[in-house]
Amino acid sequence: MTLFCYLTSLSAILAGSDTMGAVMEALILVLAMNPHVQTRAQMELDKVVGSPTSSVFRLPSFLDRPSMPYMEALTKELMRWHPSAAYGFPHATMEEDVYRGWRIPKGTIVFANGWGMLRDEKYYKDPYIFRPERFIPEKEKQAEPDPELHGVFGFGRR
Repeated sequence: MTLFCYLTSLSAILAGSDTMGAVMEALILVLAMNPHVQTRAQMELDKVVGSPTSSVFRLPSFLDRPSMPYMEALTKELMRWHPSAAYGFPHATMEEDVYRGWRIPKGTIVFANGWGMLRDEKYYKDPYIFRPERFIPEKEKQAEPDPELHGVFGFGRR
């Protein structure tokens, strides 16, 4: 039984390592290309949890999320700009369907184009530009749609 538990835990870790690695690489690229984003995120983080050089410093927790809107927006924009599973996982249609005049027979394997959906100019202004501010509502404009609801983590039953 111990070996089974070990292997189950190991498979869970390995399953997330590729996607997490891809997200971390994208974050490093984004911060290198946009130093103003890193500066703003660091300022917000230091304001909430303190800086490592100050006498008051702690690690952030999930309870800090409401106090860090820019960090939340940065995370959403990173997921939108560089989804780790751009085309998701294959699904099979459960019944025949017609989409934009195309007949899709029951049992057809389909892939959702999350990459394309997250770059749709109908929903995201300047979709190829990395701009976390798009997810922070202002007086004159609403925040753009949450990418978690538009395909970042795939579609279908869980």
